[in-house]
Amino acid sequence: MTEHDTGDVPGAFEMLLEEVDAEISLIKKLATTATEKGEFETAKEAITKAEKDTAFRKRVSDLLEEWNEQLAPFGSLPENASEGGKKISRRDLGKLKKGLRTRHDEFYRPILQALMDLGGSAKMRNVLDRVAELMKNKLKPVDHEPLPSDPEAIRWRNTAQWARYILVKNKLLKSDSPHGIWEITPEGRKYLVK
Repeated sequence: MTEHDTGDVPGAFEMLLEEVDAEISLIKKLATTATEKGEFETAKEAITKAEKDTAFRKRVSDLLEEWNEQLAPFGSLPENASEGGKKISRRDLGKLKKGLRTRHDEFYRPILQALMDLGGSAKMRNVLDRVAELMKNKLKPVDHEPLPSDPEAIRWRNTAQWARYILVKNKLLKSDSPHGIWEITPEGRKYLVK
């Protein structure tokens, strides 16, 4: 193998993010159920766990962004590359599962464009409907499947919501919008025209 293949690294991060998303979704359901039953101590514990998992997810997402921006493929290795007489090669970790979901960073521009198309501010459902139109040729079959932990949640919509979270953290979407409303910032408008 002459080309150094790092394509599986982003895929591995995406698989981890998906599993963490599933865990968070499950914990949210647990918290809701516990609250409905009046089991407030259990609900508090679940909320604390969800907060920790969300912080962990953010760290993993940041690492993925760092990988994509700075540490991504560096070109090719010589066919006979060696270190101390040992041939250098990538570990064979096996194939990642087919149909890996569309990465969250691929949703950034469509979300911003959807908001521009909708006047700069819109209900989440309307934004996601517009994103679906903009990404219809990019979304993979696996993106249309429900999350294993939540049959009501479609994978790509969940990924888009995490993308929104990152856009808010990067000040491209407003953080103080009313619940259920997504709004683009002046920085988001500038980013879109780059």
